[in-house]
Amino acid sequence: MGTVIDTYIGKSLNKVVYNNSQSGGLVTEILWFLFETQKIDAAIVCKMDVGKITKASAYVVEKKEQLLDFQGSCYIPVDVLSILNTISIYKSVAIVGTGCHIDGLISLQTNGFYVNIKYKIGLICDKVLSSTICDVLLYDKKGLKLDKKIFFRKKNIMVNGKFYSYKDAPIVIQYENGTQTVVPAIQRHIMKDFLTSPRCYLCHNKLNLLADLVCGDPWGMKGADLQYGESLVMVRSDVGKRIIQEMQEMQKINIRYSSIEDVIRGQAITRKERQTKDVLYIYRKKGWNIPVYMQRLLSLKSQTQDVKLKRIIRNYLLLERHSSFYIIRVLQLKLLVYLLKQKCVLFIKLICKLK
Repeated sequence: MGTVIDTYIGKSLNKVVYNNSQSGGLVTEILWFLFETQKIDAAIVCKMDVGKITKASAYVVEKKEQLLDFQGSCYIPVDVLSILNTISIYKSVAIVGTGCHIDGLISLQTNGFYVNIKYKIGLICDKVLSSTICDVLLYDKKGLKLDKKIFFRKKNIMVNGKFYSYKDAPIVIQYENGTQTVVPAIQRHIMKDFLTSPRCYLCHNKLNLLADLVCGDPWGMKGADLQYGESLVMVRSDVGKRIIQEMQEMQKINIRYSSIEDVIRGQAITRKERQTKDVLYIYRKKGWNIPVYMQRLLSLKSQTQDVKLKRIIRNYLLLERHSSFYIIRVLQLKLLVYLLKQKCVLFIKLICKLK
């Protein structure tokens, strides 16, 4: 778990930030506050790019107003650390990143690099999907030749008379001509079993142990607003504690205390630890190279041999041997089979009720 000073659930009190957010808007509000109080003159953030080919990229922003264009998670790999070579001109920088981003930065700072990054805002990250998810989502969709942007979760929107809450936020593909395609969130969840790299299952840093503040979705936590959205924030350092205290005093955020036990339960940390042990066992059995950061966990013994994890790893490795076209068709077929099964289940339940 690392150091945890306090845990909260809440949201930004800036209506523009909150309404444009994926959950509670706390990451953006924290950066907004740091700019407003002149604690930073730049921030490293990322977003899904607009273009015919969709990808995610890291950027350096210099004004708080720019942050609105960077709200929402990417869910695919982002090369954040490469942009560090551009920040030497700034006095004080904040960075937003997943556990692997922050770990990499800490290693560099230990050796005297990029010490002008003063604030580390971590994201809770269970796993990251391969960028192939974008190809799967866009294939056979109208507007392939148009510039587009993918929002992996877009809350509180009305589409064709249906309201999508924070809990049920769908994928939205927005095209340059103003049209949009809504894709049910279940499609992204199904793809996790095929497009998640084994290294994400090997990762033990879901809760971003070395960040000053860690933000994420409050899934499974008591009293969380699943209708309009809130954020979980964990305070991990004195720097983070001072930020939260000042933001409360300035009435920038509306937060309430939660418990670390609620976080552990809601974020399924016990299951994550078990997964890490099981995947470590698979790596050792296959004779694969184990990352240096995992060496200290080599003494851990897997209590179970998770058949599903073996299948997930096999699925991913098999896909690497084929062309993009083949991968897309296979995944679309698997998705279709899953959706048909779901409809069959619903039909059977309906028949049973009629009887």
